[in-house]
Amino acid sequence: LNFANMTAVDLRVSGGSAALAGTVRANIEVRLGSPTGTLAATLPVLNAPNGNYNTQRVALPASLTGAGAQQVYLVFRATGAAGQPTGNLFNLNWMSFVGQGVTTP
Repeated sequence: LNFANMTAVDLRVSGGSAALAGTVRANIEVRLGSPTGTLAATLPVLNAPNGNYNTQRVALPASLTGAGAQQVYLVFRATGAAGQPTGNLFNLNWMSFVGQGVTTP
């Protein structure tokens, strides 16, 4: 992906309960070069009410938006917080990158 003009990521996810709605359920790590490469950004995935789909926009940090073309790996991680899952973290319906002229190299 070419991060030169990216500003955010839109996520559509499901998972969670009304009691935890809006709290961080898990994280998506954006890593460069490999699944264990440089951590460029951490995208929080919020609990959706009653497990319904939840669309959220997460801003990318300036350090990543100027990174240019990179091989990107997404790593899904549990938060380790009490009451949050350690497996079956969430369902990812779709993910899109936001910005003017977003392209693949």
